[in-house]
Amino acid sequence: HPVVYETAAQVVGKALSVMGRGDENRIYPNSLHESIEALTIACLERIETDFDRRRSIRTIEKVSEEYGKITYNFVSSMCNSVLDKSLGILRVTVLKCLGRLVQSNESAVKEVFEKLSPHFLVIAAGNDTPQVQHSLILLLGDAFSSGGLRTQKELWSLVRRVCNEFSRHARKELRKDLFQIVSQVLRDLRENEEEDAELEKTLYQALMDEDMDCRVVVLRHFHGKLARNCHERLAALLRPEFFAAGDRRFWISNTLALLLELSLESVDIDNALHERLKGATFELETCSLSKSSATENFPVTKLSLSQISSVSRLGTAGAPISVMESLSQAARLRTSTIDPLQPGSASRSMRTEKELATSSSNRLGVPKRVRLEISPKESDLSTRERFAARAAGGKMKKEDEELQKNQASSAHTRSTLLRKYRQGDLPDFEITTRSFLEPLKVLAMAQHDIAAELLLAVLKVLYAYEGMTKMRDLLRRRICDSFEHLIRSSEPALGVEVLLDFFHNALAYCGTSILAVSTLHKCVWLSADKFS
Repeated sequence: HPVVYETAAQVVGKALSVMGRGDENRIYPNSLHESIEALTIACLERIETDFDRRRSIRTIEKVSEEYGKITYNFVSSMCNSVLDKSLGILRVTVLKCLGRLVQSNESAVKEVFEKLSPHFLVIAAGNDTPQVQHSLILLLGDAFSSGGLRTQKELWSLVRRVCNEFSRHARKELRKDLFQIVSQVLRDLRENEEEDAELEKTLYQALMDEDMDCRVVVLRHFHGKLARNCHERLAALLRPEFFAAGDRRFWISNTLALLLELSLESVDIDNALHERLKGATFELETCSLSKSSATENFPVTKLSLSQISSVSRLGTAGAPISVMESLSQAARLRTSTIDPLQPGSASRSMRTEKELATSSSNRLGVPKRVRLEISPKESDLSTRERFAARAAGGKMKKEDEELQKNQASSAHTRSTLLRKYRQGDLPDFEITTRSFLEPLKVLAMAQHDIAAELLLAVLKVLYAYEGMTKMRDLLRRRICDSFEHLIRSSEPALGVEVLLDFFHNALAYCGTSILAVSTLHKCVWLSADKFS
């Protein structure tokens, strides 16, 4: 009866597991070990030949959990089972067994991969179930960790192609698992003072992945790889491989994340700050890419700060989302306040007006007006009131036209930190000062000293790359303008005093480092009475 053979196989498999551990201390003679192993194989072969293959697979799985090496005797039949779609979900079981085998037996890696390699690209391309594809990725990870795959140049080249295929898979869970495995492989190579530029291209492309979780995995990788010095790190991030790997809309976000995480490693932000900012929303700044005369705008992505439970280091496995991971999505912090117009305006104009001052309505601080109209019957008004209402309506119409004109003008003249870093080498698109400084604003609320040091390091590098004297006044004007808008858009409860102190210290330092001291006298807005 098959149950007898199944039970016998599991019992002797357990014995093999115990004896395998005992072999290290030479408690059991090798002859006994070999005899029990032969008995186990005989039981499994009997199940495979005399009964159905499904039962054999389930039994091999149970035995391999105790003694993974036993699967080596069934590599050929199990590889054939992987390719047999009639087995359904059991193919996943087979891949798990093969994974245990390649982990415990490096010599089996070549045999397994040579048997399955012609079908890897077919499975990875999407002509199979997600469960099988996911198990195949895990098998790749097991083969990588065993080390047996790296010595096979032809198979290694194939694995690169498979990884590249999976990196574009529609399911984000598969992409994330792949990026984690590739990151671990490259980390192991780096520890052995080796590298694989072709395999690392997969992670460069992943920096532009649509899914935030996938990008965070890759950001962790590059955070561990890049220099710990802010100046050197930014110089590395300006290399073409970081922005030329496909869609460049996330380049600014990734750069800010990798720069800020360098400082946030040692920063603790208390829960009180999270409570004060719970109602705030992070938005991904709409990024404009220059394509001749056309401008392409990308959609806004929102992330509520209330989703952030605590701050943790980026490299800590399984840790809650860190502020830096949020900032990789954030280019500006939006807050809204509603201020009524002066009393009496409603009665004079027969209308009710409110001004909605929100930083998201206009980058340069132009308020967006929201009007609630009350239209009484003209017959109910006196002649004088009708003329007054028409005059007020005409005045407001003119104001609205002027407001719309200002909004349209400011949308095309937004403050830009640097249009181009270097002709033909660095990314040819705009980095707005607002999108650059808003994450620094959030950091400044918690640790303004660290934020100041980071800001200065970044400015020095950007200034060094431009290498033009006239950039002094240009940087000073644009930075000061952005600081002013950032502070004016903040409420006192959000720490304007801290921000003001931070910006004042930063500009004072800039005055002795990269900007002329005399230019600081033009920053008349740096005074507390502006915010009283």
